[in-house]
Amino acid sequence: VALAQWLLRTSQPSLQLVAYGGGFHFPLQLVLRVLHAVGIETVFDATPNVTPETMYGYLLQLRIYSACLATAAVALTFRAGYAVAGTAGGVIAALIVAAAPAAIRDAHLAKADAAAIFAAAIVVAALARRGTRSEATAIGLGAACGFALSTKYLVGLAPAVVFALWRGPVAGAERARWRRLL
Repeated sequence: VALAQWLLRTSQPSLQLVAYGGGFHFPLQLVLRVLHAVGIETVFDATPNVTPETMYGYLLQLRIYSACLATAAVALTFRAGYAVAGTAGGVIAALIVAAAPAAIRDAHLAKADAAAIFAAAIVVAALARRGTRSEATAIGLGAACGFALSTKYLVGLAPAVVFALWRGPVAGAERARWRRLL
């Protein structure tokens, strides 16, 4: 969130955005600023006398952003299911997420819920990844949990618990390594 605010050149942190959906709104603002920089009219071009048609175009951009995040969440869910149970498991997991009524609704709306499922899917896909539990993986999982937490507080809690379970009991030299990471 701090990096996004620096990139947006804001001097004061927006506590409201950080508290609810900072992980959704700040990346969205960055995307809209890039579109604006390349000449695409965005909500940053809005004036008080904007027409309803123009406002619909702005809203459509926000809804496309949510749809892209929800689609990426389905792909990440496939990846997690594939890592755990092969192709069939990946397809079933992805279909369940893609067909969930709340996920379908949220993919069509310009709000933080699509980003929340995307953030949770990042954590689940990383946890399902086969291989060693390296420091880089632990740091990546911690960052993904932080992203999930910044998107919506309740979404951040679930991946954090899963992360704690993933790392398991720590003793001896491992305990010192984990303390250093934290």
